[in-house]
Amino acid sequence: MIDTVVHFGGFFQGETVGLNAHPRSDSSAVQTLTIDDSAWDNLKDKHNLEPGMNLLIRFARGEVEEAAVLGHSDRELLRAAAVERNISPNPALRAIAYHCKQCGMWIAQQPVEIAKGAYSCLVCGSPLA
Repeated sequence: MIDTVVHFGGFFQGETVGLNAHPRSDSSAVQTLTIDDSAWDNLKDKHNLEPGMNLLIRFARGEVEEAAVLGHSDRELLRAAAVERNISPNPALRAIAYHCKQCGMWIAQQPVEIAKGAYSCLVCGSPLA
């Protein structure tokens, strides 16, 4: 979860965003992350990253290798930051994937399928109705 957006920029290191963030499970484990633009999966505009936004991060050799915007409690702030997925059969339609009542997050990723036709929240693991 993002605590603070530290910088946008690059200069010598290319295009990056710097964040102070912590795992959802441990708010005291704050890390400073530098994420290259090329690492983002679904980021629409890095200038719309906000404190309280959840990210999916994959590390390799201590560096952020892949990152994706996961969720935020404010749907419009999430929509400003994340690329919305297409809804078949009309590719002109777009949507944020779902809202979880348990954790209060709008989620911009697919939920976890726990059984055929039954899903749980990717953030908190609660069953979705």
